[in-house]
Amino acid sequence: MSESQIFELKQSLSSTLSIASNIFCTNAQQLTSFESTIFKCFNLAPEPLVSVDQVNQWCTRNTNGKITEIIDSIIGIECILLSAVHFKANWAFKFDKRSTKNAAFTGFASNSSVQMMRMSRKLQYAQTASAQIVRLDYTAQLSALIILPLQNNIKAFQAALTFENISTSLTEAQVVLELPKFKVSSKLNLLKHLQQLNISKIFSINGLKINEITQKTIVEVNEEGTEAASVTKMATKCARRPEELKVLKCDKPFWFVICGRENDVVFVTSIVE
Repeated sequence: MSESQIFELKQSLSSTLSIASNIFCTNAQQLTSFESTIFKCFNLAPEPLVSVDQVNQWCTRNTNGKITEIIDSIIGIECILLSAVHFKANWAFKFDKRSTKNAAFTGFASNSSVQMMRMSRKLQYAQTASAQIVRLDYTAQLSALIILPLQNNIKAFQAALTFENISTSLTEAQVVLELPKFKVSSKLNLLKHLQQLNISKIFSINGLKINEITQKTIVEVNEEGTEAASVTKMATKCARRPEELKVLKCDKPFWFVICGRENDVVFVTSIVE
Protein backbone atom coordinates (compact mmCIF):
# COMPACT_ATOMS: atom_id res chain seq x y z
CA MET A 1 0.00 0.00 0.00
CA SER A 2 1.50 3.36 -1.02
CA GLU A 3 1.94 6.34 1.34
CA SER A 4 -0.83 8.27 -0.46
CA GLN A 5 -3.22 5.29 -0.18
CA ILE A 6 -2.50 4.99 3.55
CA PHE A 7 -3.18 8.72 4.02
CA GLU A 8 -6.42 8.48 2.04
CA LEU A 9 -7.50 5.42 4.03
CA LYS A 10 -6.81 7.12 7.36
CA GLN A 11 -8.70 10.27 6.30
CA SER A 12 -11.80 8.37 5.15
CA LEU A 13 -11.79 6.08 8.20
CA SER A 14 -10.86 8.55 10.92
CA SER A 15 -13.64 7.24 13.19
CA THR A 16 -12.92 3.59 12.36
CA LEU A 17 -9.19 3.07 11.86
CA SER A 18 -6.46 4.60 14.01
CA ILE A 19 -2.73 4.16 13.43
CA ALA A 20 -0.13 5.47 15.87
CA SER A 21 3.61 5.13 16.42
CA ASN A 22 6.05 6.20 19.11
CA ILE A 23 9.67 5.78 20.18
CA PHE A 24 10.85 5.63 23.80
CA CYS A 25 14.60 5.80 24.52
CA THR A 26 16.69 5.83 27.69
CA ASN A 27 19.20 8.00 25.81
CA ALA A 28 17.48 9.86 22.99
CA GLN A 29 20.78 11.50 21.98
CA GLN A 30 21.82 8.19 20.39
CA LEU A 31 19.12 8.79 17.74
CA THR A 32 20.10 12.39 16.99
CA SER A 33 21.77 11.54 13.67
CA PHE A 34 18.52 10.36 12.10
CA GLU A 35 15.93 12.10 14.33
CA SER A 36 14.92 14.39 11.45
CA THR A 37 14.30 11.36 9.22
CA ILE A 38 12.12 9.76 11.90
CA PHE A 39 10.09 12.95 12.24
CA LYS A 40 9.74 13.38 8.47
CA CYS A 41 8.67 9.79 7.80
CA PHE A 42 6.61 9.05 10.90
CA ASN A 43 5.82 12.50 12.38
CA LEU A 44 7.16 11.56 15.79
CA ALA A 45 10.17 12.36 17.95
CA PRO A 46 11.90 10.08 20.50
CA GLU A 47 10.63 10.39 24.09
CA PRO A 48 12.49 9.51 27.29
CA LEU A 49 11.87 5.92 28.42
CA VAL A 50 10.79 6.20 32.05
CA SER A 51 8.76 3.15 33.08
CA VAL A 52 6.83 0.03 32.11
CA ASP A 53 3.54 1.80 32.89
CA GLN A 54 4.43 4.63 30.51
CA VAL A 55 4.72 2.21 27.56
CA ASN A 56 1.73 0.05 28.47
CA GLN A 57 -0.51 3.08 29.02
CA TRP A 58 0.42 4.31 25.54
CA CYS A 59 -0.72 0.93 24.16
CA THR A 60 -3.97 1.13 26.11
CA ARG A 61 -4.78 4.61 24.79
CA ASN A 62 -4.01 3.76 21.17
CA THR A 63 -5.90 0.42 21.00
CA ASN A 64 -9.11 1.60 22.68
CA GLY A 65 -8.20 -0.39 25.78
CA LYS A 66 -7.94 -3.69 23.89
CA ILE A 67 -4.18 -4.17 24.48
CA THR A 68 -3.13 -3.05 27.95
CA GLU A 69 0.30 -4.69 28.22
CA ILE A 70 3.12 -5.08 25.71
CA ILE A 71 6.14 -5.14 28.09
CA ASP A 72 6.73 -6.19 31.70
CA SER A 73 10.23 -4.80 32.21
CA ILE A 74 12.54 -2.11 30.81
CA ILE A 75 15.71 -3.54 32.36
CA GLY A 76 18.43 -3.66 29.71
CA ILE A 77 16.24 -1.92 27.10
CA GLU A 78 17.70 1.15 25.45
CA CYS A 79 15.02 1.90 22.91
CA ILE A 80 11.43 0.79 22.16
CA LEU A 81 9.67 1.47 18.87
CA LEU A 82 5.88 0.99 19.07
CA SER A 83 3.36 0.86 16.26
CA ALA A 84 -0.33 0.46 17.14
CA VAL A 85 -3.35 -0.19 14.91
CA HIS A 86 -6.95 -0.14 16.16
CA PHE A 87 -9.86 -0.97 13.87
CA LYS A 88 -13.58 -1.11 14.63
CA ALA A 89 -16.37 -1.25 12.06
CA ASN A 90 -19.89 -2.57 11.63
CA TRP A 91 -20.96 -4.90 8.85
CA ALA A 92 -22.84 -3.26 6.01
CA PHE A 93 -25.34 -6.12 6.41
CA LYS A 94 -25.39 -7.37 9.98
CA PHE A 95 -26.02 -10.95 11.02
CA ASP A 96 -29.37 -11.58 12.69
CA LYS A 97 -28.63 -12.56 16.30
CA ARG A 98 -31.72 -14.80 16.29
CA SER A 99 -29.99 -17.01 13.72
CA THR A 100 -26.88 -17.58 15.84
CA LYS A 101 -26.79 -21.16 17.14
CA ASN A 102 -24.36 -23.52 18.85
CA ALA A 103 -22.44 -25.59 16.29
CA ALA A 104 -19.45 -27.90 16.08
CA PHE A 105 -16.08 -26.63 14.85
CA THR A 106 -13.48 -29.15 13.69
CA GLY A 107 -10.00 -27.80 14.39
CA PHE A 108 -6.62 -29.29 13.61
CA ALA A 109 -5.93 -30.44 17.16
CA SER A 110 -9.41 -30.70 18.68
CA ASN A 111 -13.11 -30.14 18.18
CA SER A 112 -15.10 -27.42 19.93
CA SER A 113 -18.52 -25.83 20.20
CA VAL A 114 -18.89 -22.32 18.77
CA GLN A 115 -21.57 -19.68 18.39
CA MET A 116 -22.24 -19.94 14.64
CA MET A 117 -23.69 -16.86 12.94
CA ARG A 118 -25.73 -17.32 9.77
CA MET A 119 -26.92 -15.17 6.88
CA SER A 120 -28.40 -15.85 3.46
CA ARG A 121 -28.11 -13.05 0.95
CA LYS A 122 -26.32 -11.93 -2.20
CA LEU A 123 -22.61 -11.55 -1.57
CA GLN A 124 -19.41 -11.35 -3.61
CA TYR A 125 -18.19 -14.95 -3.96
CA ALA A 126 -15.64 -17.14 -5.75
CA GLN A 127 -14.34 -20.68 -5.66
CA THR A 128 -10.75 -21.30 -6.69
CA ALA A 129 -8.75 -24.51 -6.92
CA SER A 130 -7.92 -24.28 -3.22
CA ALA A 131 -10.69 -22.36 -1.43
CA GLN A 132 -14.13 -20.83 -1.23
CA ILE A 133 -13.96 -17.06 -0.83
CA VAL A 134 -16.64 -14.57 0.19
CA ARG A 135 -16.43 -10.84 0.87
CA LEU A 136 -18.31 -9.10 3.66
CA ASP A 137 -18.39 -5.32 3.40
CA TYR A 138 -18.15 -2.95 6.33
CA THR A 139 -20.00 0.35 6.50
CA ALA A 140 -16.59 1.97 6.03
CA GLN A 141 -14.41 1.57 2.93
CA LEU A 142 -13.08 -1.79 4.04
CA SER A 143 -14.17 -5.39 3.67
CA ALA A 144 -13.40 -8.82 5.12
CA LEU A 145 -12.44 -11.77 2.96
CA ILE A 146 -13.34 -15.17 4.36
CA ILE A 147 -11.03 -17.76 2.78
CA LEU A 148 -12.23 -21.29 3.52
CA PRO A 149 -9.90 -24.08 2.27
CA LEU A 150 -11.63 -26.84 0.34
CA GLN A 151 -9.84 -29.50 2.40
CA ASN A 152 -9.44 -29.62 6.16
CA ASN A 153 -5.74 -30.25 6.70
CA ILE A 154 -2.77 -28.07 7.59
CA LYS A 155 -1.18 -28.26 4.14
CA ALA A 156 -4.37 -27.15 2.39
CA PHE A 157 -4.91 -24.44 5.02
CA GLN A 158 -1.44 -22.94 4.49
CA ALA A 159 -1.79 -23.15 0.71
CA ALA A 160 -5.08 -21.22 0.74
CA LEU A 161 -3.57 -17.89 1.86
CA THR A 162 -2.17 -16.72 -1.49
CA PHE A 163 -2.09 -13.52 -3.50
CA GLU A 164 -4.21 -15.28 -6.12
CA ASN A 165 -6.97 -16.04 -3.63
CA ILE A 166 -6.90 -12.57 -2.08
CA SER A 167 -6.99 -10.83 -5.48
CA THR A 168 -9.28 -13.23 -7.35
CA SER A 169 -12.31 -11.75 -9.11
CA LEU A 170 -15.54 -12.20 -7.18
CA THR A 171 -19.04 -12.36 -8.62
CA GLU A 172 -22.36 -11.73 -6.97
CA ALA A 173 -24.10 -14.92 -5.85
CA GLN A 174 -26.78 -16.01 -3.44
CA VAL A 175 -24.70 -17.26 -0.49
CA VAL A 176 -25.57 -19.08 2.70
CA LEU A 177 -22.73 -18.07 5.02
CA GLU A 178 -22.12 -19.64 8.41
CA LEU A 179 -19.36 -17.86 10.33
CA PRO A 180 -18.43 -18.40 13.99
CA LYS A 181 -18.24 -15.52 16.41
CA PHE A 182 -14.64 -15.37 17.56
CA LYS A 183 -12.11 -13.48 19.60
CA VAL A 184 -8.44 -14.29 19.17
CA SER A 185 -5.40 -12.97 20.97
CA SER A 186 -1.84 -13.69 19.91
CA LYS A 187 1.71 -12.60 20.66
CA LEU A 188 4.38 -13.25 18.05
CA ASN A 189 8.14 -12.73 18.11
CA LEU A 190 8.90 -11.33 14.65
CA LEU A 191 12.69 -11.20 15.00
CA LYS A 192 13.47 -14.64 13.61
CA HIS A 193 10.96 -14.24 10.78
CA LEU A 194 12.58 -10.96 9.65
CA GLN A 195 16.03 -12.54 9.85
CA GLN A 196 14.82 -15.43 7.67
CA LEU A 197 13.83 -12.79 5.08
CA ASN A 198 17.45 -11.49 5.18
CA ILE A 199 16.38 -8.19 6.75
CA SER A 200 19.50 -7.22 8.68
CA LYS A 201 20.14 -3.46 8.54
CA ILE A 202 17.55 -2.62 11.21
CA PHE A 203 19.19 -4.83 13.85
CA SER A 204 22.06 -2.42 14.57
CA ILE A 205 21.41 1.32 14.36
CA ASN A 206 23.99 3.87 15.49
CA GLY A 207 25.24 1.68 18.31
CA LEU A 208 21.77 0.46 19.33
CA LYS A 209 21.25 -3.27 18.97
CA ILE A 210 17.70 -4.52 18.37
CA ASN A 211 17.22 -7.86 20.08
CA GLU A 212 13.43 -8.19 20.15
CA ILE A 213 10.52 -7.44 17.81
CA THR A 214 7.11 -8.45 19.15
CA GLN A 215 3.60 -8.13 17.77
CA LYS A 216 0.53 -8.51 19.97
CA THR A 217 -2.87 -8.79 18.30
CA ILE A 218 -6.51 -9.03 19.37
CA VAL A 219 -9.40 -9.54 16.93
CA GLU A 220 -13.09 -9.86 17.80
CA VAL A 221 -15.85 -10.68 15.29
CA ASN A 222 -19.57 -10.84 16.10
CA GLU A 223 -22.98 -10.14 14.55
CA GLU A 224 -22.40 -6.38 14.58
CA GLY A 225 -18.96 -6.28 12.98
CA THR A 226 -15.25 -6.46 13.80
CA GLU A 227 -12.91 -4.92 16.33
CA ALA A 228 -9.20 -5.46 15.93
CA ALA A 229 -6.11 -4.11 17.64
CA SER A 230 -2.44 -4.73 17.01
CA VAL A 231 0.74 -3.40 18.62
CA THR A 232 4.22 -4.10 17.27
CA LYS A 233 7.17 -3.52 19.59
CA MET A 234 10.84 -3.28 18.62
CA ALA A 235 13.25 -3.23 21.53
CA THR A 236 16.86 -2.57 21.48
CA LYS A 237 -12.90 -8.37 -8.36
CA CYS A 238 -17.26 -8.66 -11.96
CA ALA A 239 -19.88 -10.14 -14.30
CA ARG A 240 -23.20 -11.74 -13.28
CA ARG A 241 -23.81 -15.45 -13.48
CA PRO A 242 -27.11 -17.27 -13.36
CA GLU A 243 -28.21 -17.33 -9.72
CA GLU A 244 -27.07 -20.44 -7.89
CA LEU A 245 -27.05 -21.04 -4.16
CA LYS A 246 -23.55 -21.16 -2.67
CA VAL A 247 -22.97 -22.58 0.80
CA LEU A 248 -19.90 -21.49 2.76
CA LYS A 249 -19.83 -23.13 6.19
CA CYS A 250 -16.88 -22.08 8.33
CA ASP A 251 -16.92 -25.07 10.67
CA LYS A 252 -13.23 -25.79 10.04
CA PRO A 253 -10.05 -23.65 9.99
CA PHE A 254 -10.26 -20.54 7.78
CA TRP A 255 -8.51 -17.25 7.04
CA PHE A 256 -9.99 -13.84 7.91
CA VAL A 257 -8.47 -10.96 5.91
CA ILE A 258 -9.38 -7.26 6.25
CA CYS A 259 -8.83 -5.44 2.94
CA GLY A 260 -9.02 -1.92 1.56
CA ARG A 261 -10.89 -0.80 -1.54
CA GLU A 262 -8.34 -2.30 -3.95
CA ASN A 263 -7.75 -5.49 -1.97
CA ASP A 264 -4.84 -3.90 -0.10
CA VAL A 265 -4.35 -6.18 2.90
CA VAL A 266 -4.76 -4.30 6.18
CA PHE A 267 -4.95 -7.22 8.61
CA VAL A 268 -4.77 -11.03 8.54
CA THR A 269 -5.71 -13.61 11.13
CA SER A 270 -6.86 -17.22 11.16
CA ILE A 271 -9.22 -19.41 13.16
CA VAL A 272 -7.87 -22.94 13.58
CA GLU A 273 -9.46 -24.20 16.83
